[in-house]
Amino acid sequence: MLCLATKCDYKSMLKFLCWLAFINRPKFYFVVFCYLCLTMSDRGLFLISVSNEVMRRILFEAGFEENTDIDNYVIVSNKHLLEPFNTGKIPCWVQLYSYHNNGKESERIRLALAVGLPGTNSTVMIASDVLCYNIKRSLLPRGAVRFNGRPRMKFRIVKDSPKFAENLELGLIKEKLGSSRSSPSVEASVSSFYKAPRYVHAGDIVSITGPDGQRAHYAVVRLQGTEISPGFLVQTDKTKIEKGPEVKFYVPAYPVSQRILRNSTQVTAANFKEFLIPKCPPWLSDHAASLSRCLLPFLPPPNDLDIIKPAASHHLLPVILLSGPQGTGKRAVIAAACGGAMGTWEVGSLHLCTHDCSELRGTGPGSIEKTLASLLASLSSASLCLLAIHNIEWLALGRDGPDEGRGIESWISWLADLKRQCPGVVGVVATTRQRRSDLPAALARTFIEEISLHEGPNVAGREGMIQWLLDVLGSSHHQELPKALAQHTAGFMFGDLQALISGALRKKYMEVKNCGSELVEDFFLEESDFEEALVKMQAAYSDAIGAPKIPSVKWEDVGGLSEIREEILTTIELPLKHPKLLHAGLKRTGILLYGPPGTGKTLLAKAVATECNFNFISVKGPELLNMFIGQSEANVREVFQRARSASPCIIFFDELDSLAPNRGRAGDSGGVMDRVVSQLLAEMDGHYKSTNVFVMAATNRPDLVDPALLRPGRFDKILYVGPYEDKKSQLSVLSALTRKFQFADDISLESIVALFPDLMSGADALSVCTGAVMRALQRLVAELAEGNESDSEGRLAVRMEDFQQSIRELRPSVAAEDIIQFQRLRLQYEK
Repeated sequence: MLCLATKCDYKSMLKFLCWLAFINRPKFYFVVFCYLCLTMSDRGLFLISVSNEVMRRILFEAGFEENTDIDNYVIVSNKHLLEPFNTGKIPCWVQLYSYHNNGKESERIRLALAVGLPGTNSTVMIASDVLCYNIKRSLLPRGAVRFNGRPRMKFRIVKDSPKFAENLELGLIKEKLGSSRSSPSVEASVSSFYKAPRYVHAGDIVSITGPDGQRAHYAVVRLQGTEISPGFLVQTDKTKIEKGPEVKFYVPAYPVSQRILRNSTQVTAANFKEFLIPKCPPWLSDHAASLSRCLLPFLPPPNDLDIIKPAASHHLLPVILLSGPQGTGKRAVIAAACGGAMGTWEVGSLHLCTHDCSELRGTGPGSIEKTLASLLASLSSASLCLLAIHNIEWLALGRDGPDEGRGIESWISWLADLKRQCPGVVGVVATTRQRRSDLPAALARTFIEEISLHEGPNVAGREGMIQWLLDVLGSSHHQELPKALAQHTAGFMFGDLQALISGALRKKYMEVKNCGSELVEDFFLEESDFEEALVKMQAAYSDAIGAPKIPSVKWEDVGGLSEIREEILTTIELPLKHPKLLHAGLKRTGILLYGPPGTGKTLLAKAVATECNFNFISVKGPELLNMFIGQSEANVREVFQRARSASPCIIFFDELDSLAPNRGRAGDSGGVMDRVVSQLLAEMDGHYKSTNVFVMAATNRPDLVDPALLRPGRFDKILYVGPYEDKKSQLSVLSALTRKFQFADDISLESIVALFPDLMSGADALSVCTGAVMRALQRLVAELAEGNESDSEGRLAVRMEDFQQSIRELRPSVAAEDIIQFQRLRLQYEK
């Protein structure tokens, strides 16, 4: 029976046994057969690649020597190797093959050394980056660049070891422009690399690192043995190793790296994932995957090593634009896309060739053409590569200013020559700090796709990047630190977050070193270590986007207005806490605050921006108006553009009635205000595309605002901010204004509030407090003038008579007639 089981698959055996046991009960036989198939079937293992250092640590902890060839071993659970001839504790040769979701098994097989370690997940197979690449490529269907779905590995244990090869020919893979010679130390290490037996499969890529750390990749051009086999063992004493011709091919992608490992760190097959870090941060990896998907249809299949054909007249060349401000991580996106980010393809990594367009500008009239011709000549012999052209907007600049003609014409003709003469170039990615719409039309037409990084990362994206940066540096920190920093870094890009964490680490390092501690490498980062760097970077960022510097206004500084505050927070915080509601059809609304002057409308908007950690752009209505035709509308567009680049952001329009009055007035010569209102309506209708831009406005005359702004979907949340009519609200305002005052012993806030009039605005309360402090200051100056200088510090105490005198001299800013008018408007807008 054991011999029969080894020659046929388990399903056939189960079917036969079930048929024998239940020959007279076919229905029961079918149920038992299905159950046994579900419980006993082996659906394969997921192949996971790890970095060389992590793989070496795992094998070392398992008892292997430190110089073990990690590119020949796969690690599985020891349960999979418990066979009669193997206890799972020693390596054994296995035949690997892939199993797909459609139930089909690949016809291609590959040998590898399998070792079963306790604690390994029973659904995974662990391999180094190079071996993982060689396994996938050897099992990949011919003519394909990726598997149809995520493949799963199966294996069969074999008793016999592979034979030794007689001849091995290695061809150096050209990775850089220019000379194709590898490092001399690497060439000298080829023979020593095979002193110990190593398994080599036909078409494998071999990674050899020299003593100086230089790494080169070689392709197995020819492999011969005494018998026909796709793979052999290679050893210097038994195999003749020759240097073959140069090869233009893919190389392993190396998608993961490791944390900074201490010598005492124990890495096992059970906890290895804790030490793996993707080479591209989370938010940028999504854009890298988008770029990889754009390149996927143009990849040549890795059927043979000579996949680059010089006569490729049908060569299609994708030209893609990657736009984003400085510091967004465009270079990191391109580097990750070369290796097929997030498993876009399985054929390996493209080589990366870069060029900066700022070098195209020379002193002569034909400098652009000469530089492009030189670049074309160097690319004609390039291996499979992705060409990155940085700062493409420089093509439209001449020596004395914008010149959209000659540079762009040279670029278009150069792309045509690149398609004909450089078949090794798979695609071209051009980077720019501008948007595609801002580039000249002739230049923008050359790109088939744009991947924009102008919309900065959201809170989740910033949290992922902060966690990634802290993991790469290997710093210890509180678990909630990335989330807390993400809340305070609105509008920060990848480069900004790098600078923030570097500044905090430098500050912490100096603090620990000045304390005389010897363990300067192991210190714990806290949120307080980032405060100084965060304040400086936020101030610099506000200056860069043109946002005014506003004081830090807390809720304690805003007295009363509790109902309005709750209404505003509900409107603004709800989309941030539940972003899925926006995709379900929920629309954010603009908030219009109206009421008499001095009631705290602007202060309330600043407090909302401070407490919600939003950038704040305050715009006075007349500031946007300009005498030149079309400039006022352009100023409105620029305000919303600045807000989108600094999202999450609050745009606050003060004195909205002067910016958006009723259209069709006779005094509007030329229709300037009508066009401004129309532009404002268009921007408000389109700003909902950005989930982190909020619009607030304030006005004293809502009846003068154009009615189109007050319809649902624009400013349909209209809130009245009036004077304080009850003593409780007045006490709250007075408490907020006098938080830093020094009072005399015979004073209480309740007694001061009892003297207030029935109608009291925030500006009136501020006037009373300011007048009382001025009287106390005058009294102190008079005492010092009389020569009483002893114990002068701390004697600026505000007395009750100071407040009484200030209240008697108060001129209320809100008249009773104004309150009646606003009550009528309140009934009109809140009915």
